[in-house]
Amino acid sequence: MTKSTPILGEFKPSAMGVFHETNYKMQERYYGKREDAKAHYFRDWIPKQHEDFYNKLPFTVLATADDADDLWVSVVTGEPGKKFMSATPTDVTFVGLDKMAANDDPLFKSMKPKRPMGMLGIELHTRRRNRLNGVIELNSSGEYKIGGANLSF
Repeated sequence: MTKSTPILGEFKPSAMGVFHETNYKMQERYYGKREDAKAHYFRDWIPKQHEDFYNKLPFTVLATADDADDLWVSVVTGEPGKKFMSATPTDVTFVGLDKMAANDDPLFKSMKPKRPMGMLGIELHTRRRNRLNGVIELNSSGEYKIGGANLSF
């Protein structure tokens, strides 16, 4: 696959457009103005209801891109009865992710600090889902986490 411009190499969450141009036109028609996406969708904290939601999930879906900007998605789970993910007001940490991931999982191979990552938490029995976008970080224990000053939901 040949690409002229890297998609994620230019990731700037505070500057990217959240809505499609047609959506902006609809906002202007009905509300008389465009919505300020930075004010509503980018934060440096995780809302309490999302934090509680992520902490009770038995699995989550993670996505990032590799060095060639090819996207990779994996379902991540923990051992039964053990917590594999810990959400706080500032980030989501994955406990032992390096031990859980298959050695040949392209997503895990692509997880590098400062790289953009998306997460989708799904509660199947209620159909509730929450999305989180941020950047990959490593904590002092070497555990992966999604954080950053421009978290989006």
